[in-house]
Amino acid sequence: MVFSLLQRTLLVFFASHSLGYTAVSLISNSGFETGDKNGWTLDLDSSNPGKWVVTTFLPQAGAYCLFADNWPKYISQNFITNINKTDLLNFSFWTLTSSTTADTPILDVRVKFADGTTQNIFNQSIATNSWQQHDMLPYIQNASFSKQISGFSAAVYGTTN
Repeated sequence: MVFSLLQRTLLVFFASHSLGYTAVSLISNSGFETGDKNGWTLDLDSSNPGKWVVTTFLPQAGAYCLFADNWPKYISQNFITNINKTDLLNFSFWTLTSSTTADTPILDVRVKFADGTTQNIFNQSIATNSWQQHDMLPYIQNASFSKQISGFSAAVYGTTN
């Protein structure tokens, strides 16, 4: 398989919460293991040609991951239930980015609240050319909000976007 575009990102997501003594996943199709994008809202920016593809190319774990062939890219999902931040057991995801330009990839993560508002919890440059795990749980637990979380959004963009 040949990739001709300059920037690309592969993604895998995980989030769970405690339901009694059992951990329950908050994200549907978190590793894209259904082989499709069901459950996800993906940007459809006509000014940024490129696409999202569920692929078996270089998965972090399992058989699939999500491939974005150009930046900026945005992805979001509503959790299966609203949750207090203190009930989160895990909220992490993996990225693998590569670029043939001097552009540095930036990861921006926001939590969505049940009232429709959002709050940024993470905005930093990320490593390229290898899988990197991003544990968002400390950022969420240390954030100053008490609203119930209803989901999240993440964006990967370059310093020149």
